[in-house]
Amino acid sequence: MDELGFLWGIMVHADTPIQYLKGVGPRLGDVLRRRGVSTVGELLEWYPRTYEDRRAARNVASLEAGQIVSISAQVLNVRSMNLGRTQRKLYEVVVGDSSGRIACKYFRVPYRGYFERFQPHQTVRISGKVTLYRGKLEFHHPDIHPESESEEHTDRLIPLYTDTEGLRPTKLRKLIDTAIQHLIDQPPQVHKDFLPSWILQKYNLLGRDKALKQIHQPPLQNGDEYLNFRSPAQQRIIFDEFFWMELHLAANKVDVEREEGFVFSRSSPRQ
Repeated sequence: MDELGFLWGIMVHADTPIQYLKGVGPRLGDVLRRRGVSTVGELLEWYPRTYEDRRAARNVASLEAGQIVSISAQVLNVRSMNLGRTQRKLYEVVVGDSSGRIACKYFRVPYRGYFERFQPHQTVRISGKVTLYRGKLEFHHPDIHPESESEEHTDRLIPLYTDTEGLRPTKLRKLIDTAIQHLIDQPPQVHKDFLPSWILQKYNLLGRDKALKQIHQPPLQNGDEYLNFRSPAQQRIIFDEFFWMELHLAANKVDVEREEGFVFSRSSPRQ
């Protein structure tokens, strides 16, 4: 068996180059590396920025300020406008359904060509937080993408990741699911936990494998916890980030304390 077939079979590890994960290849591997993902293990550390809640169907008229929702609607208008006398622009995608309309506003462009994807009468999926601004409900920087016939319509929480040019959201989710199958679901578990058991017990933390799996594949019954970033899986990842930051600061402090300083003498001649 050649190297590529061997790696695409069963021998995938956390440090396996990302292009050898099934479904990636050289071209998509370059896209992922530009995003900072060089290995299969690093792909699992690309965490969702939020989730699309498909547990209940909604329309525009049912929206309320403060809700984190997902709705299907049609594009009514796409435009940009200058912000005052500056060169900055506000981008607006107005969407609607039979019950009403709502504006999706962006104060920056996620990537070049982002808004050119949308045309009037096109069906799109919008996910984000509903905001009340000057008496009107709006979305500010929601996730919005054309809705395809193959779109997942079952009740579930869909993880949403930072938009990346050249990588469709559905493709990214499939790649992450494949990585989970290799590194977590199939024994022996390759993605080992770096925290000792006594720390996990003391702070009531999930194991890292379980946290990584649930943060990308959230249990439906705990949806509100994930939408508000209060789930045990998310708390574990947050703990890890602070753990490494404190470890880094402590290491720097030790280096400073050990560093020998230059002794200045009052009688030393000036240079």
